Amino acid sequence: SWRAVTDPVDERPASQEWYPTFDGAEGEHLLLARQLVTRIEQMKDAYETRDWRKMTELYSARYQDPNGFHREYVGRAWKWWLFRNNETIMLRQIRRWDFSDYARTGEVRVRMFTLFRGCRFDDQPFGYGFDGTLRIPRHADEEVTYTWRQEDDQHWRIVATDPAVPNFEEMLAYSRGS
Repeated sequence: SWRAVTDPVDERPASQEWYPTFDGAEGEHLLLARQLVTRIEQMKDAYETRDWRKMTELYSARYQDPNGFHREYVGRAWKWWLFRNNETIMLRQIRRWDFSDYARTGEVRVRMFTLFRGCRFDDQPFGYGFDGTLRIPRHADEEVTYTWRQEDDQHWRIVATDPAVPNFEEMLAYSRGS
């Protein structure tokens, strides 16, 4: 006895917005959030074109990470990483906007899933991961809080990251012998 097979009902939404999301950035903060999304897109472009100078420009001269390092460290770390890797891609998803200090300090915190991926020039096609790619940050959830501030030249720049991004300790973990 033959019976026609019917496809199951597709219950997925017709569309799904995964980036950017503006939940928590309503009202007066929406314009600021849109400006920051533009900067995040510039970060993605700089990373994927492997332009360490543009990556460094996104960080403020006042930048300091939880390890006490500053913008010069950031520039050297991105330069080292991007010279050693190709096939770079930055994955990102905004998880939370925090404007609680904006009126007092001019700073906006953006909690984001952030994953900077690449493949080493000298270790293709196998790499160090199961799929041949390297990644930073290397902590469990890849979520980073970026603190942004609009500077005198009207550009938003990163003044802090928590945890630190970039972090040479994470980057150098891929340089150890097998």
